[in-house]
Amino acid sequence: MVHFDSGRPDADDCGLSGPQGREEAGIERAAELEPIEELKGRLARQDEEDKLMHSVLENDSQTLEQAKLIMDSFDRGIGSFTPDIIFRNIVRNYRLAKRLYGERFLRAVSGHDPRYIEDNIPVPEFRRELQERIRQSADGMRREGLLDREYVVEEKGTRLAALMLYAEELDDLVGKGHFGEKISRMVSRAGEREEERAFRKGDRYRAIALRKTIKRAVRRSRPKVRPEDLMAYDHAAHGKASIVYAIDASASMKGDKIRMAKKAGIALSFNAIEHRDQVGLLVFGSEVIEAIGPCDDFPLLLHRIVSVRPGAQTNLQGSIRRAVSLFPAGEGTKHVVLLTDALPNVGEVPEKETLDAAAAAAAAGITLSVIGLSLDEAGERLARRIVGIGQGRLYAATDLTGLDTIILEDYDRTVAG
Repeated sequence: MVHFDSGRPDADDCGLSGPQGREEAGIERAAELEPIEELKGRLARQDEEDKLMHSVLENDSQTLEQAKLIMDSFDRGIGSFTPDIIFRNIVRNYRLAKRLYGERFLRAVSGHDPRYIEDNIPVPEFRRELQERIRQSADGMRREGLLDREYVVEEKGTRLAALMLYAEELDDLVGKGHFGEKISRMVSRAGEREEERAFRKGDRYRAIALRKTIKRAVRRSRPKVRPEDLMAYDHAAHGKASIVYAIDASASMKGDKIRMAKKAGIALSFNAIEHRDQVGLLVFGSEVIEAIGPCDDFPLLLHRIVSVRPGAQTNLQGSIRRAVSLFPAGEGTKHVVLLTDALPNVGEVPEKETLDAAAAAAAAGITLSVIGLSLDEAGERLARRIVGIGQGRLYAATDLTGLDTIILEDYDRTVAG
């Protein structure tokens, strides 16, 4: 295994100053203690994350079922896993419960096929068994630290769901052929390959060309990589692209729509950040629920995307105006991709206000694309006017499984100019 070895740092590198001798050594020891304690927490968190990811990748059946339950609770806007409430809803009105929870959730929480539940719900013995299974499922997740005492999803549960969805989407992208040369190569906006060069003082560590560095060390017959072996990508002169992914989280997006929208957002974030661009996130319903400016923090984006819960109405104009405010000042490509399945229904004159917001985005040099999920005739007509003003593209999506492909196509076309 190749290790990075930068040698022993000198006093200047450690940021130490003052007289030499015992006093300096004491300062150095004191300075070293605090970061070590801070590191323990980070290492513990990373160790837990590694265990969760290992369980997901090893297809641990219990962990995967728990992850799916949490994911479904997010996708369907379910607030908690309180066993008595779930059981009572199923018994009182099974058809309504099926619409509320979805078949996938009911199967996972009960261990029974939804049709079997419906056929046997009048039987007292089955009801007792069903109630016990739901309680065992919820209590098991609580013991694992995935739910709190009130059966609400904990941070660990959110991370587990995020890792599962991330792994699923990577598998999908591989299956669709998105992880070939196209997604991994370093290409400038003009289409020319970026040059590698020796790493220089002042370069960011994320600029290190890892494969080139290791090859260079191997050619020099080194057991460890030394600073003089480090290679870096020489960035082309183009400005970075900043993309804001705006997800409609209105009530009509519950279930599979919001799930596939999340996976598309993961694909966009992963791909853009791999290409050294930045991605922001905006989640909206009747108002803006979540807003993150363009960044290259993939774990943050993954966590926030997975946590999205569908809400109420659709406020397109408010979301566009908020998205515009998220972009940093300066040059570079600025683009909003808006995913929605409905006409705007918030505001005095929703359609006019939405077009005004698109015009404001265009005036700020921001392009705007729309991915429409099964839009009706009026919705498609408005969407065409939005992208016409925003100088973007309209994608009419009828197959939910193709959303990630659509959003990656839009990203490629946007950064290509």
